[in-house]
Amino acid sequence: MTAIENLAKILPVTLLGIYLHAVFLSISLGTPIVLVSLIYLWNKTKNELYFRAIRTITAILAVNFAAGAATGTLVEFGLVQAWPGMIFILSTTGFVPLTLELIAFVAEIVLLLLFIITLGRLRPMISLALMAIYFIFAVFSGVVITSVNSWMNVPWGTADLVRTFYPF
Repeated sequence: MTAIENLAKILPVTLLGIYLHAVFLSISLGTPIVLVSLIYLWNKTKNELYFRAIRTITAILAVNFAAGAATGTLVEFGLVQAWPGMIFILSTTGFVPLTLELIAFVAEIVLLLLFIITLGRLRPMISLALMAIYFIFAVFSGVVITSVNSWMNVPWGTADLVRTFYPF
């Protein structure tokens, strides 16, 4: 079996993972904003409906986060198999940003678990702070992984200056 045939088998799984991961990622980046808003309203009004909405959206976020982590892992394994130079890139230029992304991802997990465990047990503003910090790490993780993946797709860039130096 040729390398092209192997790639043809791997690529659909990777693409499926990428598209599903994009959906889960969008939800995971949007729900913290909704949660912070609801926590603020719950703190101001003490309305129990806000707290029930927070718990429901938190459950959605937790399931969505798990599905996003699973599809993200699927994407990364697919990319390692699909791109021949991926191991070299990961072990050299991509090591530092991917390590930062991993640290941010672990921070997301810890903060989300802390948020879930302490929701309703601590003051609402502490829950708000946990979710806000979770959101910061989520955005940082997304920016870093998007930057590294973009660089891996076109390491020489796309600008006119780059085309002057690189003929391809």
